[in-house]
Amino acid sequence: MRGAKAPALALLLALAAAAGPALAQSSDAANNHLALGQAAAKRGDFAMADREFKDALVAAPADTSVAVAVGSAYYGLGKTDEAIKVWSKALTVQRTSDLLYNLGIAYRSKSLFAQAIASFEEEVASTNPPTEDSLFQLADTYARSKDTTKAIDTYTRLLALYPNTAGAWNNLGIIHSGMGKLPDAIAEYHKAIALAPNDAEMEFNLGKALQDSGNATDAAAAYEAATRLDPKLAQAWNNLGVVYDRMHQSAKSLAAFKQASQAQTTFLNGHFNYGVAELRMGHLGEAITALETSTHLAPTFADAWAMLGEAYLRAGRTADAMTAYKKAQDLAPKDPGAQLGLGMVAMQKGHYDEAINYFNGAVALNPSDGAGYLLAGRALLGKGDSQRALEMLSEAATRMPNNPEVAVAMGAAYEQQGKGADALTQYDRAVTLAPHDPKNELLVAHLAEKLGALDRAQTAYQGAIADGGGDIDTREQLADMLERTGHLDDAVTTLADAAKVFPQDPSLAVHSAQIQYRLKHYDAAIAALKPALAIPGDHLARAHMLMALLVFHQGDSAGAVKELDEAIKAAPGMAEAYYQKGQVCEGMKNFDLAKTSYEKALQLNPTYTDAIFAIRRLEANKTP
Repeated sequence: MRGAKAPALALLLALAAAAGPALAQSSDAANNHLALGQAAAKRGDFAMADREFKDALVAAPADTSVAVAVGSAYYGLGKTDEAIKVWSKALTVQRTSDLLYNLGIAYRSKSLFAQAIASFEEEVASTNPPTEDSLFQLADTYARSKDTTKAIDTYTRLLALYPNTAGAWNNLGIIHSGMGKLPDAIAEYHKAIALAPNDAEMEFNLGKALQDSGNATDAAAAYEAATRLDPKLAQAWNNLGVVYDRMHQSAKSLAAFKQASQAQTTFLNGHFNYGVAELRMGHLGEAITALETSTHLAPTFADAWAMLGEAYLRAGRTADAMTAYKKAQDLAPKDPGAQLGLGMVAMQKGHYDEAINYFNGAVALNPSDGAGYLLAGRALLGKGDSQRALEMLSEAATRMPNNPEVAVAMGAAYEQQGKGADALTQYDRAVTLAPHDPKNELLVAHLAEKLGALDRAQTAYQGAIADGGGDIDTREQLADMLERTGHLDDAVTTLADAAKVFPQDPSLAVHSAQIQYRLKHYDAAIAALKPALAIPGDHLARAHMLMALLVFHQGDSAGAVKELDEAIKAAPGMAEAYYQKGQVCEGMKNFDLAKTSYEKALQLNPTYTDAIFAIRRLEANKTP
């Protein structure tokens, strides 16, 4: 809004010649009334302000600067219609640039675009060349009225006269983005940013155009720049999270969504996307907090309730999950998502028939979506009805041919029917569809081992380990299989590799030493076992017993007894340790200590047959 300016010189001179000193007196009176009206408005006495403003106009009916000032006062008080009335009347006295400009602004604020355009067009035509501001407001009004052709023409005219107008380049980019002319928009945003390098919103606009054009890398850079310039620009953080998510950079995506939720605490998308990202990462507490905030900010946002239901369900809060899903269903009764969620709650409770009803309801709402068929198939598997499960899963596969979860469920159904080969085919398909998912590779490994396809099982185990699914149990399962099939050296290598990854887990060293013992690699077994003996834990008794065997085979019977005493110290109730001590002592011809050890073993385990025979043997060989 332009303020009051001095009247045009020609008008001032004409009035002075006609009226003489009276002009100064009327202007002074008008200014006094104006000042009194502004003071009254400031203290909240709007009735008095209105009277004073009207008196100001009466005092100087031919002074358009007074009309400009009075109209501006009304506009500032939110009385736009009164401002328009004052300025329109003043136009009948003189059509000044200020009056036309202010009328354009006022009309546009009421979405009276035709009147606003007429005012700005007249103002632009009144000067040669037109001012930068006048052209900008006219172009902006064309754009708001959806007359993009005239908006583009006017911005182009403005930039031809004033090429360093950053806002015009930016707004031209906004128009071209809306038209899908992204290369033009991107070029224009770059020009705007070059002229206004500290404008966060221009960087944001560039990021959005780059994002829409599929250039995720440069879009991320633009959004990063926007957030550096304005850390409170929540939408930039949110879009940065979306871009990083599409780039499969989940940690960066999560961090950006978190910033979006913190930059503006009432920004719904920030909280919602942050909650979904935390849920994907398995951080259920953080996800629940963010999604609960989303439902508080937008109680009618069905998706937020549905995602909150999923978070509750995964956290084991089934009652809360049911409440959230029902809320989502009430808000969006034709959305199958809530039905699916309610079915999953029922399935988790073991209420398979109830779950199937919900899943069938989801299918009825959206027959083209395979999710309802997939979940119904899983529920039928839970009931043990593998044949009907396969029927539903076949429907799911038709709709989601590249979904590995469908293949896994079909494999489970075939396995339930005892059709191992068919099951393995489906698990293999799941691995093909999701080649770096260790869960699917482990399914192949376990079933292949069960079917005797040991090479296939070994490959699957190794694939799971390579893809990050190699926890201690998986590595030991592979080692067990290799050991059972006589591939002892491979088993030792597997356990050695595992020990490098999990150096604080002594069970790996004990297992490796056991295999080395079978291979009669006694020195290697002792070297593998020693680190395990330095770590406290339940493994110590077994480890010392194994060490006793190793040193005994190297001819160190006294060392073997010492290790067995350590085993007994670690597990006083282990009958086998006493029995082994008896064996060693008997070999050392220390028959009394041998007998005492056998008797202790028998005391701990009265059915220990080997200990009974050992005692009888000693008694039979005893010299009278």
